[in-house]
Amino acid sequence: MQITTMVGSHCDDTHTAFRTDPPLTKEILDCAITHFFPAGLGDMLSTRDGLLVVARVGIPSSTVQDYARYLTSAEMRVRKQQATGGTKRQVSLQNRANESGLPLE
Repeated sequence: MQITTMVGSHCDDTHTAFRTDPPLTKEILDCAITHFFPAGLGDMLSTRDGLLVVARVGIPSSTVQDYARYLTSAEMRVRKQQATGGTKRQVSLQNRANESGLPLE
């Protein structure tokens, strides 16, 4: 996930907002906070309208790059979980169909 721009219309004296590509979802942000961002930063991060909103100003470029790396790692983890979850669901449904003696549609 890339952080592409700072969105001035969503910034104020205490918050900085960034546009991401693809747009940030709550699921990815929650995963990033839980597994990748350093402890203690979770309360400073939120998402609104697909943006990453950080409760701070004066964020150096290196920190923005770190944020992008954490979000990328979370995005890959969520995708993997979704793919695995879909496979598990399909196997479970097929087992139920086999047990019932009816084909799965």
